[in-house]
Amino acid sequence: MNSINLALKKLLEYLLELQIYPPTQNVSIVEISGEFDKNGRLSVGRDMLLDPDVYEARFEEIMRIGYAWINISCYGLYEDKLVVGIELPESMPQNPVKTSINYSGPPNIVLEHKWNVEKILEVKN
Repeated sequence: MNSINLALKKLLEYLLELQIYPPTQNVSIVEISGEFDKNGRLSVGRDMLLDPDVYEARFEEIMRIGYAWINISCYGLYEDKLVVGIELPESMPQNPVKTSINYSGPPNIVLEHKWNVEKILEVKN
């Protein structure tokens, strides 16, 4: 199993431990840039939503860089896929280390709206 698929497996296991049951295990990955829309939602281009196999090389690169941490978060459902965000520290590490991966589930507002990611994420065409 490649690194990104292992990380996604661990994210799903984490959600199940919290008794959060995603409606699908089909995933789109987006690297979070910190751009927001006028409503305060994260804003990403549709072309930034990638299949795990497409994102694999980038994920391997991130792990080699040696950030102290990365966050892998479940954002909700978009076009029948679970959107998983990858958040990185703002600056490159001065002293590379083994990267710690932090997992988090969707915000309550997403769960309250049947996993609808549009409550927290704008996807632009």
